[in-house]
Amino acid sequence: MPDLRDPELLRYKIQTLLWTGILMFVLRLGARRQIQFRLRTPQVAARMKHVTGQDLDTVPHGDTLGKPLARLAPEAIQKIVVGMVRALIESRRLEKFRLLGRYYLVAADMSGHLYLGDQPSAFTQGCLTQTAEDGRTLHYRPVMEAKLVTRTGLALSIMFLPIGRPGSRP
Repeated sequence: MPDLRDPELLRYKIQTLLWTGILMFVLRLGARRQIQFRLRTPQVAARMKHVTGQDLDTVPHGDTLGKPLARLAPEAIQKIVVGMVRALIESRRLEKFRLLGRYYLVAADMSGHLYLGDQPSAFTQGCLTQTAEDGRTLHYRPVMEAKLVTRTGLALSIMFLPIGRPGSRP
C-alpha cells in the first residue's frame, strides 16, 4: 500500500492505520471518535503490534485515520478487500459454509448507493440528487456490490461498482 505522507513526520505506518480502520468497521464502532473509547487500550495495542509489525504503545487516535485514508485510491482499498476474502478462501476458513458442500455463493446486491457529498464537482456530474431536510443537495450513484454469501447469513463484500456512467442515466 503506497504511503503518500512525509516519512519524517510519521508515527504510524499506513498498515497500522488500515488495520485500525478495519477494526472500527468490524466492531461496528460507528464513528472514528469511538476508537479512543474502545480500542485505545494496552491489550489492543499489543495485538495490533503482532498484526502490523509496528512497535505500538497505543492504537492511533480516530482523527489520525481521516486524512491519510481519505487520500488512498479506492482501487487500493478494493484490492485489500479482495485480498482478505481470497485469504479466507485459500486458508479454507469458509469450507463448511459452501453451498451443497461444494460451491461458494456470490450474490449481486444492487440496493446500495455511493454518496459523493453535497458539493458539486467533476465526480458529481451526471449523478442522481436528493434534497436533505436542511436543504442541501446530496449527490449519489447507485452501486452494485458482489458479496460472498453463506448459508448462515454471513455476507462478505467482495467488490462494488458504480452503476451507469457520468452523464448517462443509471
